Amino acid sequence: MCRTECYVLLLYTALCLNACVHGCVLLLYTALCPNACVHGCVLLLYTALCPNACVRGCVLLLCTALCPNTYVHGCVLKLHTALCPNACVHGCVLLLYTALCPNACVHGCVLLLYTALCPNAYVQGCVLKLHTALCPNACVHGCVLLLYTALCPNACVHGCVLLLYTALCPNACVHGCVLLLYTALCPNACVHGCVLLLCTALCPITYVHGCVLKLHTALCPNACVHGCVLLLYTALCPNACVHGCVLLLYTALCPNACVHGCVLLLYTALCLNACVHGCVLLLYTALCPNSCVHRCVLKLYTGEL
Repeated sequence: MCRTECYVLLLYTALCLNACVHGCVLLLYTALCPNACVHGCVLLLYTALCPNACVRGCVLLLCTALCPNTYVHGCVLKLHTALCPNACVHGCVLLLYTALCPNACVHGCVLLLYTALCPNAYVQGCVLKLHTALCPNACVHGCVLLLYTALCPNACVHGCVLLLYTALCPNACVHGCVLLLYTALCPNACVHGCVLLLCTALCPITYVHGCVLKLHTALCPNACVHGCVLLLYTALCPNACVHGCVLLLYTALCPNACVHGCVLLLYTALCLNACVHGCVLLLYTALCPNSCVHRCVLKLYTGEL
């Protein structure tokens, strides 16, 4: 048993009865920590267990009838409702202005989506991610949309900065494609080398310089020559174990993993020496009986300790 060492747990149970002695630092106070309210509740959710919470003011993401004084100091909720009528007095800081904040347009709309509630938004220019007919002057100052459409025919004049070039930007290939996905629209992409996350037959030269894909396949036979940098080593990289496995999960492909010590997040029978150096797992089991000796730092202690 962990006994007094359990005071550092995130979740106190019957295994750590002395937790309240040092004070509960749990995210959720229960009957096991009746003194929690004495020191003040620091929970994200105040309940009847912390009646004094409202005295100091609610700092919850959602204030309810349990914290009537929150309205006095102003609501700091993400969503103002009828419970916070004074919210508009100091100005709405909501992500979505509604009829509850008629003065929002006076100071200017800072919403991601302008509506009829903010007619002056168009005067100062649209800063929306998607310009529509509500912002006819958007093209005048230049389109800053992530997707250019017929509403911004001049976009190609200054050059397309879209993530996806289409027929609307035929000159895109002239300056070179900077897309994440090269297609027939950018045949010169391979000339400068493919920088795609997935190289295909469109970029045969990428193999010469080596594959930089996240997943090496038969298209990159030389990948193993320079060493596998994949997150998952397979038969394509038999030399992976020679340099040591750096995988998150050691398997039979890396029998020497335990020799250098297991750095896995989950120790298994493949790493019997894990307990010798001390378990650093998030969940200690029977594989690490000495965990309590060095003190428990687990997030969840069980009876196996």
